[in-house]
Parts: sequence; structure tokens; C-alpha cells
Amino acid sequence: MTATTFNPLAVSRDLKAAGIEASHAEAIAEGMREAAGADRGDLATKADIAGVREEIAGVRAEIARVRDELRAE
Repeated sequence: MTATTFNPLAVSRDLKAAGIEASHAEAIAEGMREAAGADRGDLATKADIAGVREEIAGVRAEIARVRDELRAE
């Protein structure tokens, strides 16, 4: 997934050029900017995913070790 950059200034200029009042154009562009970035903090990065994979590998190894111990008993 690639990150896209949202430019509220450009959106505001486009809205103004289309005939929307400046104050409305700026409010619309700001609302769009907030909506576009609202959930970015919840997105996992590749590093996050790699870390989880490492943790899972460690847990699997521990489960295998305990399983082997139980079989030995």
C-alpha cells in the first residue's frame, strides 16, 4: 500500500476556482484533511507486522518445546 499526500491548500484553491466561497472551501478542505488522516494511527506498518511475526515464531517455538517436554513425561 502506498501513502498518498492530501493537500488541503490545493483542494481549497480548486473549490474556490469552482465558485465556492473561500470560507466554505477552506472548511471543506480542512474536513477532508481530517477525514483522510483520522485513522492513520491505527494502520500497521511493515515493521509492526514483522514484529508480530517474530513474536508468533517465538510463541510457536515455546509451544513446541512444551509439547516435547510433555511427550517426554
